[in-house]
Amino acid sequence: MVLTLADHAVRPLTADEVERMVQEGIIGEDEPVELLQGALIEMSPKGEQHATVMARLVGWLAPLAVAGTHELRTEHPLAVPDPTSLPEPDIAVIEARADPTRRPTSALLVVEVSVSSRAIDTTIKPRLYASAGVPDYWVVDVAARRIEIRRDPGGSEYRTLDTAEGDATVEALCLDLRPLSAAELLSGI
Repeated sequence: MVLTLADHAVRPLTADEVERMVQEGIIGEDEPVELLQGALIEMSPKGEQHATVMARLVGWLAPLAVAGTHELRTEHPLAVPDPTSLPEPDIAVIEARADPTRRPTSALLVVEVSVSSRAIDTTIKPRLYASAGVPDYWVVDVAARRIEIRRDPGGSEYRTLDTAEGDATVEALCLDLRPLSAAELLSGI
């Protein structure tokens, strides 16, 4: 993507440059920004709906972390092939790593909880996660009260899109977990 300001091209930032800015203190480590397609995108503050869905997802995924076979990461960067992007998924489940100091380049499951970020979560991030080979990408669309499930990555897109809403359940593709009920996840929200 070419960024422009009026009729001038804007030079995109790279993930390496942003990481150096964080190391030098130019960007605070906890500053709510995310690098997407060369631009630092300001992330919305997380409200109670987001926090509630996140807590329920973490509880559902907890058996994986307890078993020690997988690592559950919340709001930590995932290195993707696009050097101008460093997305920070709400939840990423990765296999336990031999070197925990290296940033993961893929995940078995990525979940974004969409309260105010639906446009980014359904247009920009699917391309990034598909190109990283993430086999299972979910968007919990709080307003629509459903889970969008993208699977079968090929190049920079997912070939399948399904939804789970109401009493429907969804199972993680590559993880041994009980099915997750959309109604249970979004109950009371």
